[in-house]
Amino acid sequence: IDPGVLDTAWTLAVAAELRQWVRLHRAEREVAADIDLAMARAGFSAPAFPLVANVTGAFVEDPAELRGLLAMHVVSPVRWEASLRALAEAGFDTFVEAGPGQVLSKIVQRDLPGVRARAVGSPEDARLFAASGGEQARQ
Repeated sequence: IDPGVLDTAWTLAVAAELRQWVRLHRAEREVAADIDLAMARAGFSAPAFPLVANVTGAFVEDPAELRGLLAMHVVSPVRWEASLRALAEAGFDTFVEAGPGQVLSKIVQRDLPGVRARAVGSPEDARLFAASGGEQARQ
C-alpha cells in the first residue's frame, strides 16, 4: 500500500473524529447555556435535607452554589465514589436506590462495607420500604 494513501486515510480519519468531537462539544455548550438560562429563572433555597453534589462529591447548602452545580452537572463527570464517601463519613448508613434494577445498590454495598443499600423499583416498593421503617425492599 502506498504510504501516501495511508497518510491520507489517517488524516481523513483524524479530521472526521475531530469534526465529531466539535459537534458533541458544541451541543454540550448549547445545552449548558439552555440550562444556565433555566437555572437563572428557577428559585433556589437551602436544601431541606443534606445534599451532596455529584459534580464535587461534597455537601452543598448555599442556594447560589447549588444552582451553579446543578447547571454544571449536565456537562461534568459524576463523582460517584466521592459522593458516597462524603455521605458515609457524615454517618449515613442506609442508601436507597429509586428506579428499576439494583445496580447502584450493589455498587454501594461493594464500595461501602457495613452500610445498607436497598432498591425501590416502584411506588409500591417505596411505600413498603417507608411503612417498614426502611427494613423491607428488594435487596
